[in-house]
Parts: sequence; C-alpha cells; structure tokens
Amino acid sequence: MSTILKLENICYGYEDGGYRREILKNLSYEFEAGTFYTILGPSGSGKTTFVNAITGYEKADAEILLNGENI
Repeated sequence: MSTILKLENICYGYEDGGYRREILKNLSYEFEAGTFYTILGPSGSGKTTFVNAITGYEKADAEILLNGENI
C-alpha cells in the first residue's frame, strides 16, 4: 500500500503560567491508504490536539504531506 498522509516531527505546546507545556513533541507517523486507524489514549494525552494539528485547526510546527504534497 502507499502512504497517503505523512507527518514529520509534529511539535505543539503552549505557555501556562510561565511554564511551557509540550503536548506533542517530535511526533512522526505515516498513514497508509486503505487502512483503518484508531487513536486511543487517556484523557489529556493529546488525541484531539493531534487531530487538530493534522487538519490545521491548531497551528503546529510540522511537515504534513498529503499524497506527497506539503500542506
């Protein structure tokens, strides 16, 4: 199968009371066409932030390639 979505070094964090909270740190992953994926984890582990970073809803430092094209 071919890679449809490739994420490289996603980093996302924010300032909270003078402290930097890192939510996603150097996360890389490849999604293959025709494969079903599930994102699991406890509350507060970054699942929604991860999806929001992929869709562009949250601005993350990352390289996101959709069908080989940087989005």
